[in-house]
Amino acid sequence: MPHALRQALKKLAPAPLQPPVLAERFLASMRQESVLRRGPFSGMNYGWEQVFSAQLPKFLGTYEQEIFPLLEKVFAQDFDTIVDVGAAEGYYAVGLARRFPRANIIAYEALKKGQRLIADLAANNGVSDRVTVKGLCQPGDLQSALSGRAFVMMDVEGAEDFLLDPNTTPALKQAALLFESHDALVPGVGQRVCSRFSDTHVITTAESRQRTAEDFPPILGWRKPFLRYYLSGWLVDRQNPTVWYLLEPKA
Repeated sequence: MPHALRQALKKLAPAPLQPPVLAERFLASMRQESVLRRGPFSGMNYGWEQVFSAQLPKFLGTYEQEIFPLLEKVFAQDFDTIVDVGAAEGYYAVGLARRFPRANIIAYEALKKGQRLIADLAANNGVSDRVTVKGLCQPGDLQSALSGRAFVMMDVEGAEDFLLDPNTTPALKQAALLFESHDALVPGVGQRVCSRFSDTHVITTAESRQRTAEDFPPILGWRKPFLRYYLSGWLVDRQNPTVWYLLEPKA
């Protein structure tokens, strides 16, 4: 729709249909939801209290959507142990517990608030018996946590530089890894970590990109032309360019 026509329609619209009013009504309706209906963990009971990351993109199903193809590779496998380091409020830890009903999950989160939210989220989804919540993760913790066929997910603001080292944590050589690289905080950390696993793992990357209105799920219907101004803000879930790396054992 041409820009001029959109502006004209906005001016002609009655007060209840003005974009700011529509936007607030839409957000209010979203905040009433307590179950994720979109995205890789649809069906998971979820809340709006957060640690670092934004909650709205998770309910919209667009959170970190760049890694959806990497997650599909992970979901196609079978794991005995899943370790989530930097688990925040438990989106991935509990989501993975639901996707892998036979796996034991260990969630490391340094913040007490996050630890509480993970435990609550696990209870609300009936997986408390398989989700163990721990605090700050050290290399020795990883070594002892990894058993059987293992998968590690990591988002630790640059600490991946010393945590993901097979020399100090040999069990990583046999584990599948998916980590978010924080090169904006620790220059070169992504490639440096990958170089340590180049002989043992197949490496796949995914890069962040700006969200567009086309990323928005088809739940606005007729309201979408009125609310395009708001969409990029609603969809955003990060400020810095990001690269994710999936490392799958060759053996």
